[in-house]
Amino acid sequence: MVNRLDLDVPRSKFFSLILSLIILLSAVMAGARPAWAHRPHHVVTHVALSPGFDEDNTVFIVVRNNLYKSTNSGDSWQRLVQGLDYEEISDLRVSAQSRDVLYLSTRGDGVYQSTDAGRSWTQRTNSLRSLNLGAIAVSPNNANRVLVAGQEGGLYRSDNGGEAWQSVWMDNRQITAIAFSNDRPNTIFVGTHQGELHRSDDGGETWVRLSQLNETGSITAIAPSPTFSRDSQLWLGTEAAGVWWSTDGGNQLTALDTDIPDPYITDLLAVSQGNNSPELLLSTWDAGFFHSLDGGQTWMTAQDGLDKDRQADELKEPHFYTLDTSPAAWAKGLIFLGGFNGLYRSDNGGQQWQSLETLSPNIVTAFAISPNYAEDHTLAIGTYVNGIYLTRDSGENWVRSSRGLHLPWFTNTFEEQYQDPRRYFHAAFSPNYAEDKTLFVSILWTKLLRSTDAGESWKVISLPSEVRGVTILVSPNFAEDQTVYVAGQQGEFFRSEDGGRHFQEVANIGVPSGNDAPALVASPNFLEDGVLLATGPGGIYRSSDRAETWEHLTPDAAWETRRHLQLAISPNYREDQTIFVGTNSGVFWSLDAGASWDVVPGLANLADGYVEAIAVSPEFARDQTVMVTIRGRGLWRSTDGGQSFSQTGDNQLLFSKIDRIPSAGMAIQFSPNYDQDNTLYAMGDTTTTLYRSRDQGTSWETLRVPDLALANPSLGDQVQIYFHVYRGRVFRFGLAVVLGLVSYGVLSWFTRRRSLPIPRPVLPVIGTIVVFSGSLVVLLN
Repeated sequence: MVNRLDLDVPRSKFFSLILSLIILLSAVMAGARPAWAHRPHHVVTHVALSPGFDEDNTVFIVVRNNLYKSTNSGDSWQRLVQGLDYEEISDLRVSAQSRDVLYLSTRGDGVYQSTDAGRSWTQRTNSLRSLNLGAIAVSPNNANRVLVAGQEGGLYRSDNGGEAWQSVWMDNRQITAIAFSNDRPNTIFVGTHQGELHRSDDGGETWVRLSQLNETGSITAIAPSPTFSRDSQLWLGTEAAGVWWSTDGGNQLTALDTDIPDPYITDLLAVSQGNNSPELLLSTWDAGFFHSLDGGQTWMTAQDGLDKDRQADELKEPHFYTLDTSPAAWAKGLIFLGGFNGLYRSDNGGQQWQSLETLSPNIVTAFAISPNYAEDHTLAIGTYVNGIYLTRDSGENWVRSSRGLHLPWFTNTFEEQYQDPRRYFHAAFSPNYAEDKTLFVSILWTKLLRSTDAGESWKVISLPSEVRGVTILVSPNFAEDQTVYVAGQQGEFFRSEDGGRHFQEVANIGVPSGNDAPALVASPNFLEDGVLLATGPGGIYRSSDRAETWEHLTPDAAWETRRHLQLAISPNYREDQTIFVGTNSGVFWSLDAGASWDVVPGLANLADGYVEAIAVSPEFARDQTVMVTIRGRGLWRSTDGGQSFSQTGDNQLLFSKIDRIPSAGMAIQFSPNYDQDNTLYAMGDTTTTLYRSRDQGTSWETLRVPDLALANPSLGDQVQIYFHVYRGRVFRFGLAVVLGLVSYGVLSWFTRRRSLPIPRPVLPVIGTIVVFSGSLVVLLN
């Protein structure tokens, strides 16, 4: 029988040892703290101030191909879309004579004009030989005189605000910069891709080549002196040779030997300061902002507050784009600069810069409505980079989910991240949500989030391989089959048959063109027919065996050029076989399960329209309602299954995803209880906002979601996060502990049977420490 006293001493040593090991584990993980990551880049390519900026504080920008307007110096923004149906903006100009007149040039859609300060736009393409346009300029004394350059050559002039155009440059050399002289408006300069400078003194009727610069690349900017009629001074920015100067109206050009470290000039302004020499302001591709008081002989650098993003180098994009100010604004030291990382404003002449928020991290990128909405009034939204929000009273009040959403759950580290990976992409409820409380949200890359407690907490699920653009589809029969699909932007399909816990890749239909999220829908009778529809290279695909194999439904070559495909399937699909697809060139339908496709009759006159979203009523068999939102043309409703449409709602509201922010969210959705509540929801604002209509889309109210902070993790959550991040170390530490304890047991047994010259408890403790320490060194290394 073992003496009780013999056990008491080792037991106290044992507990001391365990405490020591816990302290050591804490020390191993001490010092690590979660770090906030950089947001994704914003890419502000164009900046234009109102000529009355000192009164109206109005500035326009192009951010990721979206046109924004601010009336408070850039502190908040609204997106401008009415009348705009463009693919890509090339240039933006505000008339110096009238603050209400603006022009946009585009690649592929010609010129747009606004006469109400951007509120609405009219396409102006009459007599343009090409709609693929680049640089644009407006006469300083005539808001109706405009010049625009073709991307493949040519120059067009309008004297009536773009209502008609005439070609004034027949050459195929590409014009890369245009500038009017402010005090002699009939004098115009153009620079070419080949480094040539041309001048017209009759408003663009005739042209004379003044100079040919060699080995400078394109002329990127032209800045005539504000007092050109008196001093004949002119400055040029080039692609590869910095700034050039002329004192004779452009006949002779001299390279300014400056200490600007970057020769690629992206913009150049000459600003009048009374009777003094003009001040020069410029931006460069890589080095930021510079300012000269002596005509470009010397330059002051001012970069405090400007930052760069390594992804600009990876994508071969400028770090800094255009800048703008006005004489009145510059007199107060105010200037704006667009960059890859966003928009910057300086209030002290560029000495310090403030980064302004343009693409808010709070923008709604996806939302979903509970299938049990009639009883629980629940919606979930995913934001650009600012978390998941839920409402349980139809959008009146919101809560922000936090548990399971802190950064280390996604990155497996406490190290600072280059960009925040939590870019929310799509959201979907379980059709059985009333019972299982399950919903899913995806992020842009590889991961899916799953909640089984109505959004109170989340588990991060990693897909088997890296994938971009994670679109979610929950089986309509989820209660029976526990099936979830996700599709990737490169054509991958993954399937889970255990409620989303684990996924395996089941198919790949190939890489489509463009940067759009894949659309994926299921037959309402999926359990019986196994039918899935998806978008991919060349149009629409169908699987009849639960995604194992796929059939291409749109072999017509015309589908190769149709992009931004969005699918909607009739809830009565088994009987009517109806599928709708919205594209960047109209709406199509199939009435025979995809065997043939036609333009939807009711929107045939909008066949060139860029469809932002399409949705079918859950009671389609009875009410035949279809909703379509078309870029620049607002919301359209059909109540006869698509045979005819009428415009509805407020066309100033933005029922669309923000352009070029990756998202699989559908911008307009019906309430599952639409036949009773007549309710629709939509997204598209520049802030965390949903729109709600309770009268079938006729009128809309704005639901502002508060910017709720991500709650700090509780002590229990912190412990879980630490063990998640350091699970490898914890396992190895635990293994060392086990080895140490085994050695303790073995040595204790050995000492009880031997007479030793030292106290009996000492040897097991010493042996345990040696074994544990040695094991720890080996395992952690």
